[in-house]
Amino acid sequence: MPLVRLSRRIILQGKNLALGYGFWIPVAICIPTWLACSSSINDRRCRYCRQAFQPNRYHPRQQVSTHPVCRSQRRSDYHRQKIASDPVYQQVCLESPRKWRRTHPACWTKYRQDHPEQVERNRRKQRLPDQKRRLANLANNNLTISQVVSFQSPTPSGSLSSASCKQHPLGVAPRAGL
Repeated sequence: MPLVRLSRRIILQGKNLALGYGFWIPVAICIPTWLACSSSINDRRCRYCRQAFQPNRYHPRQQVSTHPVCRSQRRSDYHRQKIASDPVYQQVCLESPRKWRRTHPACWTKYRQDHPEQVERNRRKQRLPDQKRRLANLANNNLTISQVVSFQSPTPSGSLSSASCKQHPLGVAPRAGL
């Protein structure tokens, strides 16, 4: 029969649990059989994957399993909640990348030079969002194509109007010297 040094807390040894107060005692004597055979006494369900797990003995209130996906989700949730509730933390999170970019100005330039295929891929993928944004701006402007074309006629001095169609108030044509 194995002997176990017991402490004031539950000690997990294989499938047997031993309770005691700092002295050596045989495991079979101090634990009822139904409790000694139960391996799920400390099992919990993970908040994210719903799988059973045993909490770390140093963190008995652990709520999330140690799977990388669950840990990542827990960190993301904490970060999101902390940003929403703590304005100082939110400000630090905003300033941190800006500070890094100021101290490392050549980093992205060097990366683009070293990875031209990524640069081309980014350009291809950015074309559609750019086109959608331009069309949305035109649609919000409420000016027809004919008005935009006629607005770009030269002013009496012979130069083109410097104001774009976005800068004109809705439905008001700029003075084009007509």
